[in-house]
Amino acid sequence: MKRWLWMMPVVIVLSATAQDSCLMVVVDSSTGHGLEGVHVYVDGFRRAFVASKGGMVSLPCGLPEGTRMYVSHPEYQQKIVSFHHRGDTLWVRLSPYVRHLEEVVVTATRTERRIKDLAIPTQVITSEGMLKTGTTNVAEALSHAMPGFEFYHDGRGMTFRLQGIDAKYTLFLVDGERLAGENRENTDYYRLTTSSIDRIEIVKGASSSLYGSSAMGGVVNLITPVPRQPFESNIYGRLSRFGEIETGANVGIRQGKIRFFTDAVRKSMNGYDLTPSTPDLYTMEPYCLYSVYQKVMYEYSPRLTFVFRGGYYQRERFDVSSVPTHPFYNDVNGGMSATWKVSSTATCKASWHADRYRTMDVLERLAGEKHLVYADEQHTGRFLYEYRMDRGWKTEQHHLVAGGEFFCDEMFSERIRYSRQSIENYTLLGQDEIKINETFSAIAGGRLDWHSIYGPHLSPKLSGMYKTGRFTSRLSYGHGFRAPSIKERYYDFDLGFIVVKGNEHLVPERSQYVSLSSEYQGNSFMPSVTFYLNHVTDMIHEIPLANVENGYTYANFSSVRIFGIDYLQQVKITSWCSLFAGYNYTDAWDEIKQETLSGVCKHSGMAGCDFSGVYRHCRWVFSFSGKCYGSRKYTAMDENTYRFYETSYPSYSIWRISFTQQWWRRGIEVTAGVNNLFNHIGTSDLINIDPGRRVYLAVRLSPEKIFASHDKITKKNEQ
Repeated sequence: MKRWLWMMPVVIVLSATAQDSCLMVVVDSSTGHGLEGVHVYVDGFRRAFVASKGGMVSLPCGLPEGTRMYVSHPEYQQKIVSFHHRGDTLWVRLSPYVRHLEEVVVTATRTERRIKDLAIPTQVITSEGMLKTGTTNVAEALSHAMPGFEFYHDGRGMTFRLQGIDAKYTLFLVDGERLAGENRENTDYYRLTTSSIDRIEIVKGASSSLYGSSAMGGVVNLITPVPRQPFESNIYGRLSRFGEIETGANVGIRQGKIRFFTDAVRKSMNGYDLTPSTPDLYTMEPYCLYSVYQKVMYEYSPRLTFVFRGGYYQRERFDVSSVPTHPFYNDVNGGMSATWKVSSTATCKASWHADRYRTMDVLERLAGEKHLVYADEQHTGRFLYEYRMDRGWKTEQHHLVAGGEFFCDEMFSERIRYSRQSIENYTLLGQDEIKINETFSAIAGGRLDWHSIYGPHLSPKLSGMYKTGRFTSRLSYGHGFRAPSIKERYYDFDLGFIVVKGNEHLVPERSQYVSLSSEYQGNSFMPSVTFYLNHVTDMIHEIPLANVENGYTYANFSSVRIFGIDYLQQVKITSWCSLFAGYNYTDAWDEIKQETLSGVCKHSGMAGCDFSGVYRHCRWVFSFSGKCYGSRKYTAMDENTYRFYETSYPSYSIWRISFTQQWWRRGIEVTAGVNNLFNHIGTSDLINIDPGRRVYLAVRLSPEKIFASHDKITKKNEQ
């Protein structure tokens, strides 16, 4: 109460002078500061009463005892209070939504830590942020939240670049587990729907010290929801251009010791062709997909918790050419984990996860019979021990993580040598997070991998964080590596007019990554800047195959130096208006060829604004944002001669606009928007940035919120 004493003289004066009104004071529950701009809706009154400076609201006198009042603020959780005559002043405390720096993340250290306490830079994209902008897939969410992250389609599927290097160097995870299956050595990103995601955590730079191979460029971890209410549900649908339809539902239940979450999605699209001159080669072919995800948490005791998860996915891509086959993809995955709190300072966690991804050809002339052409099956077992020590030698806190991991990957394909190959990897890892004082903390760790083909490999990491006032600076070093994939070693593809062979003499790619970042956390001004340097050696490229026309193989051909700058800026103009902007500079230089790395965009930027408010108990959000990319050169393959050639893609920008309106205590949410507002259209089958302007409409219903609101209105009418 002491922090509210400064407001007492003002409240007393206003209470004495307001003879024809009653006074409400709305404050922040954590700081006690008055909240200006709060809207108070009183039953029986059509207009809202707005809080002035200090959070003071003048209410009409003569209100009946128990009159319901809705107290709303865009950055705080809505609260319903009842009017009473027990005093001259009614105090209301609002709880803020979780702020960015208070968010708890797990990817950077494999333990739950608040972002503000992490020595490793981590970015978070929340489900609320994705809903606000009408984003329905992970590719859009990442592209519009980070400069330097670009998703696009090329002639062989969906791919992206992060900080100048290809997608195969960035590891995608779901709840910390790898995804099986490769689509041009990338994940099948269609599997990643936002409806089953609570947040996305991104750690840029080499993360092999915790995650091993394929984490040279960073880690993207999709975290699924944990039900917090006895019953939660959503039914949603979205309609857009090109016949794009998405429908789905999810349910969350929390009863006693059990938490239960289920999500089901169906999505289809008619496809489009941006190059009518090649009618047998669609830019985006029609497809239809289904996805189901299930998670069950069982708290056996306060110290022991079990988690079971599983999922199924299928996608059928309909080939528009005259070839009487089309591809069919499906995936089945599942796993379990057990967390045992040994004591107040020690925790053990054991987990096992399995994932099987398959590609089949649907034989249209044989009544849709399916022929298996590719399968990838992965198994991961892991044990982690976590120990916290509050006091140590000249330190305030130690947070130790140690453990081991087993990983097995077995692949079948008609296009690899002997049709079936496998690799195994055994791991020991350790990491110590040291808090020396309130100003300085550090993380030191390493991972020893024993690869069944390449033997041992050590990946160290060291990070430090320094805080002073509102400034935070971080310095980080990481060693990354990537073992050649099964395809790169054993590929054996020969169609006569084009030949691609694997190379069993490849060695792992290695990187040395250093980053320096600084950020300022003001009340309304929040800039951050990151400088990074990544030196990749033994980078694997496709090169011509000797004495074979239109033949190619893989080789450790390049050494690449990448220097870049990331800048992000958020400005809070008022409680209902905010601006954001970002810029990325990437200079990726191939030291062998003495030229810029193919496909790298040197300059990219993003900008946008959000407006939000509450009108008659209903929240609305208006969002406008865009991203700009500079020109780039890249190497493409001619679809007729199958020869590589150098070409370029010009600079472009993609802008989007959306408006979201909620009703019935957020039980009904309608979003309308336009993607690619200024209609940028790619004109190549080899690179498809965007098909053009697309208007969309999305509806989301939460039945339990609608029924709760309806019951309150019914009770009020009965009274």
